[in-house]
Amino acid sequence: MKKCFEKKFTLIELLVVIAIIAILAGMLMPALSQARARATGVKCCGNMKQVASAIQMYVGDYKDVLECYLYDPVASKESLIGDVLVNEGKYIPKEVMNCPNVRLGNGSLHWSSGILDCGKGGGDSFYLARVNEWGAFCQRDGYSQFFLMNRMRVPASTFIIGDTFIVSGGSMGYGFFFMNPQVVIENSAGAALHNEHMTLGYADGHVESNDLNYLKQEGFTKVCKQSQIIDL
Repeated sequence: MKKCFEKKFTLIELLVVIAIIAILAGMLMPALSQARARATGVKCCGNMKQVASAIQMYVGDYKDVLECYLYDPVASKESLIGDVLVNEGKYIPKEVMNCPNVRLGNGSLHWSSGILDCGKGGGDSFYLARVNEWGAFCQRDGYSQFFLMNRMRVPASTFIIGDTFIVSGGSMGYGFFFMNPQVVIENSAGAALHNEHMTLGYADGHVESNDLNYLKQEGFTKVCKQSQIIDL
């Protein structure tokens, strides 16, 4: 009578199997990481699209005027773009004002969708260099910044809002409500958060995810990449 013996793996065979699994996992991880980055990039674009649409609704309600920043020195009260669209106008929920790769701040100061700064928060050289092309749509005084949307010459080419990221200090990891392509404001800059692409919202309501080369061509000199601000 023949006896059947169950064949067992040797130690060497087990080590070979483990090594193969490790190699396959190493090959798959970059692909999974890229897929995850693409997914968050798509969600970010979706959020920004809702923000851009909310801006369209707001300026439709307020005679083509967008309130970007307002400070009342008497009441010592600020009104930021997030307050306009979320807290006051109720056009969108606060989560939409934030990129999924950025910590959601408790207040509108630290939501990552930053409105284009035309000199209120930092320098105005970027805006002034484009007045002839984009139009003189920005109005500023000592306490406020407004966009007069009907003065924009090429809304489809004029980005007015984009991702931001604070790279250091007590607010590190949050966004900031102002975005200046050439000036670091409160340790923040426009941010390329998705495979080195930055999400921008345009005055006509459309949204684009643009790479560093495009940003450089558009005049960006300061960009946050991998939690660091770099020069373009």
